[in-house]
Order: sequence, then C-alpha cells, then structure tokens
Amino acid sequence: MVQLKSVTFKISPLFLALALAACGGGSSGSTLAPTPTSTPAAPAPSPVPAPAPTPSVQTLQPGSTTTVTTNMQFQAPQGTSITTPAGNTLWLYGTNTSVNAPINSTITVPISATGSASYIIKISTASANSIDPITRVIAGSINKTGDSDGIGINATFTSLSDSINIDQTGSIYVADQSYLRKVAPDGTVTTLTSMPSSSLGTPFIALDTSGNFFLDTVQMGVTLTPSGGVKSTSSRIIYKLAAGTAYSSTVFASPLPINSIGLVIDSHGNLYTSDIINNNILKIDTTGNISIYAGSNTAGYTDAKGTAAAFNGLGTLTIDGQDNLYVMDGNNHVIRKITPDSTVTTLKLPLSLTPQSDIVTDAKDELFFQAVTNNSSNAPQNYRVDTTGNIISYTLPLAMSATSSNAVALNGSLYYFVYNGTLSSGGNSTTGGAQLFQLTFPQ
Repeated sequence: MVQLKSVTFKISPLFLALALAACGGGSSGSTLAPTPTSTPAAPAPSPVPAPAPTPSVQTLQPGSTTTVTTNMQFQAPQGTSITTPAGNTLWLYGTNTSVNAPINSTITVPISATGSASYIIKISTASANSIDPITRVIAGSINKTGDSDGIGINATFTSLSDSINIDQTGSIYVADQSYLRKVAPDGTVTTLTSMPSSSLGTPFIALDTSGNFFLDTVQMGVTLTPSGGVKSTSSRIIYKLAAGTAYSSTVFASPLPINSIGLVIDSHGNLYTSDIINNNILKIDTTGNISIYAGSNTAGYTDAKGTAAAFNGLGTLTIDGQDNLYVMDGNNHVIRKITPDSTVTTLKLPLSLTPQSDIVTDAKDELFFQAVTNNSSNAPQNYRVDTTGNIISYTLPLAMSATSSNAVALNGSLYYFVYNGTLSSGGNSTTGGAQLFQLTFPQ
C-alpha cells in the first residue's frame, strides 16, 4: 500500500477572485475594486500682486498755481503752463492732450483759461519727461579757431557762414572761410571743396535732394559815374556746385539784389530768397529765372496772394516739409507764412508772443524762434512750436541764440553753432572758436 503525503496549497485572494470570475461564480454583480492611486494636490495659486495705486486726478481751476511734489494727475484747460525744475516751460495749446512732467514741476492756470479741462498732466518720477531737451556737443572747439578736420572737439572752425544746411541723414554743411565743410552725425568734420574763386564773403547754402549745393554769394564791383563819382555795381550770384567728388561750379542765377539774404530750396528744386530792400520774396526756378514770388515792392502789412501781399523788414527764410515758407517780418513783429501757391498769411501765435529773430523749421513742421511776451522789454526767450501746436520755451548753452542764419532743424532736433569771443555783424566768430550743438526734444 502506497501512502500519499498531504500537500497544502495556499491560494491568494486575487487568484481566487479571478478564478471565480472565470467560472461565473462568486457573488452576483460583484467586481474587483481597483487599487486606489493617490492624486497629486493642485499647486496653490500664485498670489496676485495688488494693482499699483492710480494717482489721484485733480481738476485745476483758472488763476491757480501748483508745485507738485508727488505722483499726481491733473486736468487743466487750454493755456495752462508747466514749468520744470530745469526752467523750461510748456504751454498747452495743441492737439496732444496728454503730457508728462517731472516731480517738482509748477503748473499755472491763467485766470483767462476758462475752457474745459481737456488736458491731462501726469506728474511722476517714473514718467518720461516730455518737456526738457537734451543737449550734446557734436563738433568743434569753443576755445580754438582753425580749419582742422577731425572728429568731435578735435575739429576746428574759423569763420563760419551765416547759413548752415542739413540733409535727411543728419549731416550738416557749412561754409567756413573759402571752404565747404561737412559735419557727419557722429561729429566727423571733413572739407569737401573750395568755394568758387569769384565769390566773396561767406555764402548762404541750399542743398537739393540730389546732393547739389547752391551758394548765394556776393560779387563786388564799382563803376565811375559821368560826374566822376563811384557807384557800386555789387550784386549777388548763385553758384551751383554739382554733386560729386569734384563739385564743379557754374553760375546758376545772376544778378540778385545785393541786399537779398538767405536761401532755401523746395521739393521741386526752386530756390527762394528775401530781398530786404524791396520787401519781396524772390523765386529762382530750376532754369535760373528770377521773379517776385510774394511782395509788392513797398513796405506794408497785407496778407494776400503773390504781389498783392506786403512785408516790412524781411529776415531770412525757412521752409517746411510741405513747401511752406516762413519768414520773420521784423518791422511788423510777426511771422509770415507763404504757401506753395504764394498766399501770404500771418502765423497766429498764442501767449501774445512778439518774434524777435529769424525762424527755423523742419520737415515735421516744427518751428523754432525767439520772442518776447506782450511786447515786453525783457530779453527774448527761445521757443519751439511742436507738431501738435504746444509751445515750449527752452534755454541754450552759453546763453547764445539760435536763429535760422546759424541753425537748422531735423526730426525734432535743433542744430546750431555757438561762437566764442567777439561776433562780427554777420554773426561770425572773429576771436574765438565755434562749436556745433544738438538740442533734442522729447517726442
């Protein structure tokens, strides 16, 4: 007889459940519960920073003056002025109704400003200053004369022209003694060419879009009268210096009145100059023909078209990007505007400004000039009318003035020469040096 040994099997609960399920056994409808898995907790939301407090807005009343020492916003009417700690002032007259100014600016609302408070003034340490310009020296030495080419203050100038010009790249051109010189935007000064040998004095300069130069120069001459006297036959001649490395010169237009001053060129290549004796604006077309563009040959004050208009005491001209001419009408103490169809009007300026110097403008139609307020006897201040119509007064280094005879503008920047020493009647330095500055206004 064979004796069998007993064997003990251990069946796991999982195996048993699977077996019962395969055989249809077990409890009716029973299922195997899945092993629970843990779900990671959702990350806690990042704290949302509290919004920065909005500066309180205060409406300023006519006749009020406020110096602001903290971040604030104000509403003010047209005619309100803002004076920065640097001493520059912005008058609100234009279409830009939101301006920024630094802490410690003073806001003045004249008693006459009774309109709606439509301008927003933001005073903040973080706000970009939309008033104070930035000044930098481009080239030249204020303490040294000469004709050295070079970069920045290593270059020198001797006897600068009453007129400078600028191209769309920002390069400046000036007549220095008998040479035409160029100042690149980085301050590099180079001598381009000598002046025509028959020209005397330092000429006015115009530059066309093809790089041709036009120089308005003096041709001196005298003749004997039948009675044995001497009569001046001096006149002005416009030379054209053709673009290129040689800059060959030819007579472009002659003769102009000896007392014509300034020279500008429009987008079509026509030249314009002021005949200050006969009170006319002269036009020199692209073939060199000279004609009266505006003015009646007599002193007066008439807004009209062409030869029906009248001026009294013309200064040098400036031209904007739409071919509008501007000229200081000295004896009438106003700025006159001449449109491309020769219609003459008087430029309306707020603040009762009385212009005291020639005008500078640029292709963006910004105006720069000197003026006094309300015909006062105070020293004239420098003013800028921006493209929106707001007016900014500003200071220049060394308390020198910038007029259209020694300044140009491009894209909101004013470029001008400051002279050291004694100035000649033509505005040239006779004993000291000259330096070219750039004054950049916030846009």
